[in-house]
Amino acid sequence: MAEVLIRRLASLEEYRAVEQVERAAWSIDDARDLVPLHVLITAQKNGGLVAGAFDQDGALIGFIFGFLGMTAEGRLKHCSHMAAVLPRAQGREIGYRLKRFQREEVLKQGIELITWTYDPLQRVNARFNIGKLGALARTYHHNLYGAMGGVNAGVPSDRFEVEWWLRSEAVAARLAGRHVPPRLADLVAEGVPFALRGDSTAEGYAPQLLPYAAQRPAYLVEIPYDFNALKRESLALAQAWRRESGRVFSELFARGYAVCEFLSEAERAFYLLRA
Repeated sequence: MAEVLIRRLASLEEYRAVEQVERAAWSIDDARDLVPLHVLITAQKNGGLVAGAFDQDGALIGFIFGFLGMTAEGRLKHCSHMAAVLPRAQGREIGYRLKRFQREEVLKQGIELITWTYDPLQRVNARFNIGKLGALARTYHHNLYGAMGGVNAGVPSDRFEVEWWLRSEAVAARLAGRHVPPRLADLVAEGVPFALRGDSTAEGYAPQLLPYAAQRPAYLVEIPYDFNALKRESLALAQAWRRESGRVFSELFARGYAVCEFLSEAERAFYLLRA
């Protein structure tokens, strides 16, 4: 990783290169879904952040983009809007390094909260955002961006809004390698119930709602292990997972639960929510 340099973007050519990374990483074919160059530059010059990952030849292979925002309570925060790494450079922890750079830059501004959104049914993103970075989720947005193309096509654009509290113990423990995630068997042995679980049916792996009206200390919610593959195999099942998981998350969040852990074992994936 020594050959990869993380720094703020500086030239027009670097900002233009962001468009190519967006297209490749997110399978974007509609120019309206790209972040325009003039928005990136304006954000960078007014308290925001546009940083890139550059290979040993100086080519942009990843970027992260965010801007200043405010919570409902009037607290200043950083809104992390987009991060992407070229497919050929994925699997090298470049996204992780970009997030750590973002954290350092935001802390220099005296800001301790970064928020962003992601699709809660995307296992890789869940593992990264919740499991690796230590963000938490307690806000659910239904069809936030309307109909989308590329990897988002076919289902409503529901999103978690996550909170990355930069000085929290959950974040510090993960960044320092001190965090030991719980095992599913241990949680089940402790009596943590499922609110949603997958079940093999004639149609495929389908979502099964379980009772979750009781105010228990914690709940487990399963998601498809590979949501993109599920969409290709059965769009109806993918839509059912979106619908039922959206219902469960929205209701549990409204009752004071928050996603605090993500587990992936034996080709199954689960969120842990605690009150």
